[in-house]
Amino acid sequence: MQDLLDEAYLYQVTGKAWTNTFWAGQNINNLSESLEDVAVQGDLQRIRNVSPSLEERIVIMLQQIT
Repeated sequence: MQDLLDEAYLYQVTGKAWTNTFWAGQNINNLSESLEDVAVQGDLQRIRNVSPSLEERIVIMLQQIT
């Protein structure tokens, strides 16, 4: 998900913690199935580096897209 990678970059250049957001975005980009399918199954947290707070944000992002 490009939004997470963009956010990680902004965190990095401003000196904030960025690695978890970056790796979550990378792991989402490397999924073999669609992110929407994973979300419908309720399995977002099985994606490495997706914390409960990131899961909430991803769900909101997906709702805004559809």
